[in-house]
Amino acid sequence: MAMISNVHLSALCDYADGRIGVSDLDTHSYISTENMLPNKEGICQSSGLPVIAQTQAYQPNDVLVSNIRPYFRKIWFADRIGGCSNDVLVMRAKQNCYPRFLYYILSDDKFFDYSTATGKGTKMPRGDKNAIMCYTVPDIPFEDQKKIANTLSALDDRITENKKINHHLPSPISATDSSPDIRRGKRVSRNSARRRHSMRLFTTCSYRGARMVPKRQYSSASGIRTSAFSNASRFMCPIVVALSAAIATKRAR
Repeated sequence: MAMISNVHLSALCDYADGRIGVSDLDTHSYISTENMLPNKEGICQSSGLPVIAQTQAYQPNDVLVSNIRPYFRKIWFADRIGGCSNDVLVMRAKQNCYPRFLYYILSDDKFFDYSTATGKGTKMPRGDKNAIMCYTVPDIPFEDQKKIANTLSALDDRITENKKINHHLPSPISATDSSPDIRRGKRVSRNSARRRHSMRLFTTCSYRGARMVPKRQYSSASGIRTSAFSNASRFMCPIVVALSAAIATKRAR
């Protein structure tokens, strides 16, 4: 299997530097660190707009990353035109980078760990913008980036669907009380029971060296077979490398 080389993040994207008038924004299009959700959960509606004339602009397919306390892992793939505070990094893919692929590369826990380790300050650390652009990422051809991103998007859609199903699951266990678990003789809370059921909705995968070996597989829209699991972004770079190898193997046949 051919080795995949690495490049600096600066080879795939730039920081966007456009401006937009605050008068053109509303609470749905203004993004700050306050309405970005931790653990890569996206955004919620802003509580208000800044009292300034202009702010940093973003556009669809930009990747927004909170640059304050990067260990909170706040990231969002933009689907609209809007503006954001200066504490949010707006990262725009270059022509050789598929935007959704950039999002998945930056969703890796290793990126946030790197940003935290190279950041400045202690009480409220901020990522070092120069150091961030030196983060190493896999150097993968554009067409393969698209296939990888489409595969991972299919995983995201599956996870979102299962979360919705789990949210509407009826529970016989009270939100405030505990009740006996007849099968195991234990007392469990409502949340722990739901977590246990939620985990049954997802499959898992294991790694052998650089090869991803799923325990159960399904076919994605891109034709690459992979597994669905609930925390894919934690291991995003190994997954990207594994999918890239799978695409190369399929091409060689």
